[in-house]
This record gives sequence, structure tokens and C-alpha cells, in this order.
Amino acid sequence: MGYIFWYDWVISFFLITIILIWSFRIVKKNKHDHLIKTYFVRGISLKILGALAFGVYHAYVYGGGDTFGYFLTGKTITQTFFNSPSNFFNLTFYPLEKNAELINSINWIWEDDIMYKSEANYFPGRIAAVLQLFTFQAYLPTCILFSMISYWGIWKCFKYFNELFKNNEKALAISFLYFPTIVFWGSGLGKDSITLGAICGLIVCAFQIFITKERIVKNIIGLILMLSTLFILKPYVPLAFLMPLLLAISFSYVGRKSNLAKIIIIPVVLGLLIISFFILSTVIENNFQQFSTETITDRIVTSNQNLQAAGSAFDLGIKPENINGIVDMAPFFPKAVVATWYRPWIWEAKNPAMLLSALEGLFLIIISLIIIFRGIILKPFIIILTSPILFSLFIYVIIFSGLIGLSTSNFGTLVRYKLPCMPFLVAVLLITLQKLKRKAA
Repeated sequence: MGYIFWYDWVISFFLITIILIWSFRIVKKNKHDHLIKTYFVRGISLKILGALAFGVYHAYVYGGGDTFGYFLTGKTITQTFFNSPSNFFNLTFYPLEKNAELINSINWIWEDDIMYKSEANYFPGRIAAVLQLFTFQAYLPTCILFSMISYWGIWKCFKYFNELFKNNEKALAISFLYFPTIVFWGSGLGKDSITLGAICGLIVCAFQIFITKERIVKNIIGLILMLSTLFILKPYVPLAFLMPLLLAISFSYVGRKSNLAKIIIIPVVLGLLIISFFILSTVIENNFQQFSTETITDRIVTSNQNLQAAGSAFDLGIKPENINGIVDMAPFFPKAVVATWYRPWIWEAKNPAMLLSALEGLFLIIISLIIIFRGIILKPFIIILTSPILFSLFIYVIIFSGLIGLSTSNFGTLVRYKLPCMPFLVAVLLITLQKLKRKAA
């Protein structure tokens, strides 16, 4: 079954024209804003290209993927609008359990019921259904609108971090707007683009509420919306950010105290955070199947059995029979972080998407080595520790990277799963490098 037709390109052309006209008007209205004037249209243009590349890659190179399941689920929902607007409203906005009878009565275009039996899989279809009312149920234009939703959160984060970290706009532009994984995997029709936009929006709202104390009411509304979206799609993403946020709040508060107060407060804060970490681990294991020991073990076994022959698997050395709880995974946590940050190695790349990720990993290795040697190991950590927000982002990246690296042994899924931490990883590394250069100057 084909997914991209001639009319996809025609509609995409008109849609892109409208988006670019709108973006140039935004620039014109904000001509004195350097960031908007310099980066806004560039960022949007790259996201559009990323959306087109994502769609073409999955249609003609990869030859399938969940993206088409989300699209056809949305298309089925959209078609009910023309026969029964009330059914469309129910399918789009009501919880799945309240629509069981209606869902079972519909002839779904995508026959695999996993798309409408799981709320996490059904959610992208809900969004696609609404967007397809304006894209004439065409795939590529729907991809473009998904990329615009993602771009909202990415741009918000990029702009806010430029306010926090002055004179780092190029580093932040690379991290949030130009990095290939962000442009490609963060622009398609699916969970990943929405998750990326939502975590970027969540982090900005959280920091503005608790750290910089800006626009409290507006940010509380945004925080609730972003949390709701992430808990539907990938609940482990906001959970991975919980402890780093507490760290940022705590160290921001401690930073305003006297040296004597710091000596007393810091050990207490660190003790509480360590306790919180173990509580969080228990909550994750008991309440979120994604990271239960049984699920992780099953995934490791299945991935290694089914994907080793295809060359898509990697092995951290975990023996499933030796895993009785999350604590047993701790010795493999550093390996998982390294895998998420830097792998696949160049020689492990078996397709264009993996090669792209391998080249990014090589870039990150080079940046990391430069930071270590330029900073004589300790200086980079001092730079990160003295900035509450930079430190919290660093901890978020480590926690998230470790969890993702442990939860999959497949490079294909690793490339997509690590997306919510990638802009923050790149930003932490590049900002640290910039600060080291300035100190040496």
C-alpha cells in the first residue's frame, strides 16, 4: 500500500508556503529580536525538511513503520467526521475505555489493533485526525504539521536557554535547531516528535515556575498540559526529570544562602535526593511496565534473540537470569549511558538512519574528549556544578540515558528512544566547552 501520492506534494507546497509566509511575518513583527530574526525561519525550514525526509525515508527506504499506523488510525477517525461528527468527537477526545463499543464497530484501515487498544499508541492518531481535517488526509502535510507542533516546544526551550546562558546562541542553535537527530526524528508523524516538543515545553515551564519565577499562571497551565501529554505517551520521560528538577530548585535555593548555611544545607539536600532516587526507582518498577524488571529482562532476551542476526542488536553484558530487581542493573548503568550517548559506533551502522546516529555519536565523542583534556578532567564538573540549571540538565541526561540504554538492546529503537535527552546532552557539552574556552582566554 502506498502512502505518499502526487497530491501529497501539491498540498505540502501550499502548506509550506503558508507556514513560511507566517514565519516571515513573525520575524517582521519582531525585527528587533536578534534570536527570532536570525534563527526562527531557519529552524522552521529545517523542521519542514526533516518532516519531508522522515516521510520519504519511511515510505521508500524503510518501507513501513509505526508512523503509518498512526496516520491511518487518524485517517479512520477523520472519515467518521463526514458521517457522524459526534462519533468523530468521541473518538478524538474521549478515553478509550468509554469508546470500546464504538471502536469495535469501526472498520479500521490499519488492521493491527495495537493502535487503538493502547492510549499511548492511539494518542498520535487523535492528533493526526484533527490535523487531517486541514491536510485533506494526506500523509506528508500531516507530517509537516506534527513537526510544527514539535517546533513550538523546541523553539521555546531554545529561546529560554539563551536568556539563561548568555553568549551561547550558536551552541544552543546546534543543540536544538540544527542537530540532525532533532531535525529528522523530531519532525515525523509519531510519538517522538510530540514527546520532544512536550519535554522541551515541560522543562521551560518547570524552570520558569520554580527557578526564575516568571509568568507563573501561564506556566502552570503549560506544565499541566505537557505533563498530561507525556504521561500518556511516555511516562518515564517526566519521571526522569523529577529528581533533576528537585536538584535545580534545591541548589538554586542554597545558592542564595551564606557559606555556613550551605555547609549545613547541602548534605541534607543531597541525602534527601538520594532517598528520593530510591523511592523513584521503586515507583518506576512497580507502576510503569516500561521499566519493570520483567519487561526489561524480556526485552533484552527478545532483542538479542531476534535482532542479532540482522546486526541491529548490542549487548551490555547483562545476564537476564542474574537480574532480580532494578538495583541489579546498576553495574550496567554506565555502559547504558555510553551506549545512549555515543553508539552505534561507525562500524556498527547498518542503514542510513544508524549511520546518521553513528556520525552524531562520533561528534559527541570528539566534543567530550576536548572538554576532558581542555578542562583537565575536574574543571568541566566544576562548571556544571556551579550552575543549578546546567547541573540539573546534566543529571536528567544521565538518568534518562541510563534508563533508555538498559531498556533496549536494539540500535533502531535506541536512536528514537534517546531523542528526548539529545538536545540537552548536546547543550550541556557545548555550553561547558564554551565556558572552558572563555576561562582559558
